[in-house]
Amino acid sequence: MKFTSAQRWLEELVRLPSINPGGAGKVDPQLHGEKRVTDWLENWAKSKKIQYFRQKVLPDRDNLVMVVGPDDPHAKAQLWEVHQDTVDIAGMTVPPFEARVQDGKLFGRGACDVKGSMASMLAALERLHYERPQKAWKIVLACTVDEEHTFQGVQALRGNERGFIRVNDSHQLKPEFAVVAEPSQLGLITAHKGVIRWYIRVEGSACHSSTPHLGSNAIYGAAKIASRIAGLHSEIQQKSPDAISAGSISLTQISGGSAPNIVPSECTLLLDRRIGFQECTEEAENQLKTILAQIDLGEGLRCELSTPIIRCPALQTQGNEAAENHVSKAVRQILGNCTSTAVAFGTDASTLAEHGIPSVVFGPGNIRQAHTRDEWINLSEVESAAEILFQLGSG
Repeated sequence: MKFTSAQRWLEELVRLPSINPGGAGKVDPQLHGEKRVTDWLENWAKSKKIQYFRQKVLPDRDNLVMVVGPDDPHAKAQLWEVHQDTVDIAGMTVPPFEARVQDGKLFGRGACDVKGSMASMLAALERLHYERPQKAWKIVLACTVDEEHTFQGVQALRGNERGFIRVNDSHQLKPEFAVVAEPSQLGLITAHKGVIRWYIRVEGSACHSSTPHLGSNAIYGAAKIASRIAGLHSEIQQKSPDAISAGSISLTQISGGSAPNIVPSECTLLLDRRIGFQECTEEAENQLKTILAQIDLGEGLRCELSTPIIRCPALQTQGNEAAENHVSKAVRQILGNCTSTAVAFGTDASTLAEHGIPSVVFGPGNIRQAHTRDEWINLSEVESAAEILFQLGSG
């Protein structure tokens, strides 16, 4: 039987806008959300007679879970996880949804992050479904939503019991390990930073700007917090031996004030805290709370720290050896060698690993091409990734 190349699936996927609305700028709202991709995946699974389930995550935004392999409920399973959403298209210099192919590369939003990986997984899944290798694993392919903003898709995938995933509303399954799709140049990513984000709201009292002494300027209080955050970043960096493994904290957005002649009564800051390899999220949160309690904002001013709008731990090599061993073996069988590395950016792998599922990051493409104005991926890597995944699932 002749199977469709991964390139074909990639072309179709890139032509479907799936911009995460949480991070979108002034883009046509009609391009927001993953529904077009989810519907396409559902139709793809139907056409291949592959078992699938939709998981409700957010309004009109569903995970799509496919299952192939032995019917034996005790068969060993692998989880392949890949996100459906992309970042915004603002500033792109290539047509974002044309899927143009040139010089062995495919251009468009999501080509590298991460529809190239999704196409590779689909191509491998189709072969496993029809060829049914004798020692094949059960493969659960989970196509999740909201990875580019608040990670709610992968959180909905986790089962009630540690180490289990939710296949549908009535069935849980415990995979031996997970392969999380992100650009890794066909090597393995075995460690990466985590992230927590919070809002800090500073409250004061408004008055006419001609008599500022009658009010309490929230922006001034926010400025004191900003200065202390800059100092905290330096302290965090000094505790780590290198930039990749180091934690960090950044003030990434600030907003306040309502008119040029009114002393502002409110100001809001957005903080991005990256969790280093030797840190944990609880310690980072307690550290920030302690520092905020020590700042003298000034008379009439107070601040409030929100609950985390994103909370994702760091991925550690320790505890994920099962995933690394299996995937690196498959890579070596196809490519002859396999590299492992640590990176600064975060992925869904750490959420799964925290839940007790050994996880590793793998996929075609280079992270330097992700989110760029001319995003592209080498098609040869997409096809190689499909071969590696087929080998991995064959047992």
